[in-house]
Amino acid sequence: MTKRGIIFFSGILFMLMFGMTLYASSHQNLFTDFDFSGSPEWFQATLVDFYINQIILWFWVASIERKRMAKAFWLVFFVFFGSMGTTLYIILRLMQNKSLFKKD
Repeated sequence: MTKRGIIFFSGILFMLMFGMTLYASSHQNLFTDFDFSGSPEWFQATLVDFYINQIILWFWVASIERKRMAKAFWLVFFVFFGSMGTTLYIILRLMQNKSLFKKD
Protein backbone atom coordinates (compact mmCIF):
# COMPACT_ATOMS: atom_id res chain seq x y z
CA MET A 1 0.00 0.00 0.00
CA THR A 2 1.27 3.46 -0.81
CA LYS A 3 1.78 6.29 1.66
CA ARG A 4 -1.22 8.13 0.24
CA GLY A 5 -3.37 5.01 0.61
CA ILE A 6 -2.37 4.52 4.24
CA ILE A 7 -3.05 8.17 5.02
CA PHE A 8 -6.45 7.94 3.32
CA PHE A 9 -7.36 4.69 5.12
CA SER A 10 -6.17 6.08 8.49
CA GLY A 11 -8.23 9.21 7.87
CA ILE A 12 -11.35 7.12 7.30
CA LEU A 13 -10.68 5.19 10.52
CA PHE A 14 -10.17 8.46 12.40
CA MET A 15 -13.51 9.81 11.14
CA LEU A 16 -15.26 6.55 12.05
CA MET A 17 -13.88 6.65 15.59
CA PHE A 18 -14.69 10.35 15.93
CA GLY A 19 -18.27 9.75 14.76
CA MET A 20 -18.75 6.80 17.12
CA THR A 21 -17.37 8.84 20.02
CA LEU A 22 -19.80 11.68 19.30
CA TYR A 23 -22.69 9.22 18.92
CA ALA A 24 -21.91 7.36 22.16
CA SER A 25 -21.25 10.57 24.08
CA SER A 26 -24.59 12.01 23.04
CA HIS A 27 -26.39 8.93 24.40
CA GLN A 28 -24.48 8.19 27.61
CA ASN A 29 -21.93 10.03 29.71
CA LEU A 30 -19.27 7.46 30.61
CA PHE A 31 -18.09 9.44 33.62
CA THR A 32 -21.48 9.92 35.30
CA ASP A 33 -22.82 6.47 34.32
CA PHE A 34 -19.64 4.51 35.08
CA ASP A 35 -21.21 2.62 37.98
CA PHE A 36 -23.71 1.16 35.54
CA SER A 37 -21.39 0.88 32.53
CA GLY A 38 -18.34 -0.24 34.46
CA SER A 39 -19.95 -3.08 36.35
CA PRO A 40 -19.41 -5.86 33.79
CA GLU A 41 -15.96 -7.36 34.26
CA TRP A 42 -15.29 -7.54 30.53
CA PHE A 43 -15.89 -3.82 30.13
CA GLN A 44 -13.38 -3.11 32.87
CA ALA A 45 -10.90 -5.56 31.35
CA THR A 46 -11.33 -3.87 27.97
CA LEU A 47 -10.60 -0.45 29.46
CA VAL A 48 -7.49 -1.73 31.24
CA ASP A 49 -6.29 -3.51 28.10
CA PHE A 50 -6.89 -0.46 25.94
CA TYR A 51 -5.04 1.97 28.20
CA ILE A 52 -2.11 -0.42 28.67
CA ASN A 53 -1.90 -0.49 24.87
CA GLN A 54 -1.96 3.31 24.74
CA ILE A 55 0.84 3.58 27.31
CA ILE A 56 2.97 1.04 25.40
CA LEU A 57 2.38 3.00 22.21
CA TRP A 58 3.35 6.21 23.99
CA PHE A 59 6.67 4.70 25.14
CA TRP A 60 7.41 3.95 21.50
CA VAL A 61 6.42 7.48 20.46
CA ALA A 62 8.50 8.95 23.31
CA SER A 63 11.54 7.09 21.98
CA ILE A 64 11.01 8.72 18.56
CA GLU A 65 10.04 12.27 19.52
CA ARG A 66 12.87 14.57 20.53
CA LYS A 67 11.06 17.41 22.29
CA ARG A 68 9.66 16.96 25.80
CA MET A 69 6.59 19.04 24.96
CA ALA A 70 5.78 16.72 22.04
CA LYS A 71 6.16 13.68 24.29
CA ALA A 72 3.86 15.22 26.91
CA PHE A 73 1.32 16.30 24.28
CA TRP A 74 1.09 12.83 22.74
CA LEU A 75 0.79 11.16 26.15
CA VAL A 76 -2.20 13.36 27.01
CA PHE A 77 -3.66 12.96 23.53
CA PHE A 78 -3.37 9.14 23.59
CA VAL A 79 -4.87 8.85 27.07
CA PHE A 80 -7.81 11.17 26.40
CA PHE A 81 -8.50 10.38 22.75
CA GLY A 82 -7.34 6.76 22.47
CA SER A 83 -7.48 5.34 18.98
CA MET A 84 -8.25 8.75 17.50
CA GLY A 85 -4.96 9.99 18.93
CA THR A 86 -3.14 6.96 17.57
CA THR A 87 -4.46 7.38 14.04
CA LEU A 88 -3.82 11.12 14.10
CA TYR A 89 -0.21 10.50 15.17
CA ILE A 90 0.27 7.97 12.35
CA ILE A 91 -1.26 10.31 9.77
CA LEU A 92 0.96 13.21 10.85
CA ARG A 93 4.12 11.08 10.94
CA LEU A 94 3.41 9.66 7.50
CA MET A 95 2.83 13.12 6.09
CA GLN A 96 6.15 14.31 7.58
CA ASN A 97 8.29 11.36 6.52
CA LYS A 98 9.27 11.46 2.88
CA SER A 99 11.39 8.31 2.85
CA LEU A 100 9.08 5.65 4.30
CA PHE A 101 7.33 4.72 1.10
CA LYS A 102 7.96 4.65 -2.59
CA LYS A 103 6.77 7.69 -4.45
CA ASP A 104 2.98 7.77 -5.05
